Amino acid sequence: MSETFSEGDVLTPAPASSIIGNFRRLHAKQIEDSTIDLLVPGMTDETGGLYARFRKPSSESLTAFEKRIESKEKDRIVVANADALARNAVGLLWKDADGVERSIDPDFEDGYVTPFGPRLAMLLDLPWSSSAVALIRAIYGARDEDGQVVHIDMNVITTAGKLMQWAQGDSDDLGN
Repeated sequence: MSETFSEGDVLTPAPASSIIGNFRRLHAKQIEDSTIDLLVPGMTDETGGLYARFRKPSSESLTAFEKRIESKEKDRIVVANADALARNAVGLLWKDADGVERSIDPDFEDGYVTPFGPRLAMLLDLPWSSSAVALIRAIYGARDEDGQVVHIDMNVITTAGKLMQWAQGDSDDLGN
């Protein structure tokens, strides 16, 4: 059985009590449960705060984390944590004092989460070819009087710890 629609037909949304309504509600909850917004330390004022949205870490990102930790790289601890954040980052957003999500990108509507990538690098005055780890370190760092990014690596390590704590189901005391 196939339905056809003509130009004047009006489609009405399925009621919330229908099967498709339940699907939509459960799907929205599943997405909500699979991401977390973590406040970027030092990026708040009376108008709100900058948040990074992350998804639950995949087994691949956990394997990559372990390999980075075991490497001989000089800054392996902070780079492994920055890499874990970068691999699981959805993007950045601003939440105002009332909790309303605002876009940090002036070219997009409020509620838009600016993804990690060349556009975000441009908005942060970084080279468009910046790596995801460089973006993480810039976001969680600070700028000196010359505008150069000064890394505050404990912010990276602390945030990665919060992400892992949340992913393990322990989100009672994230301090967010």
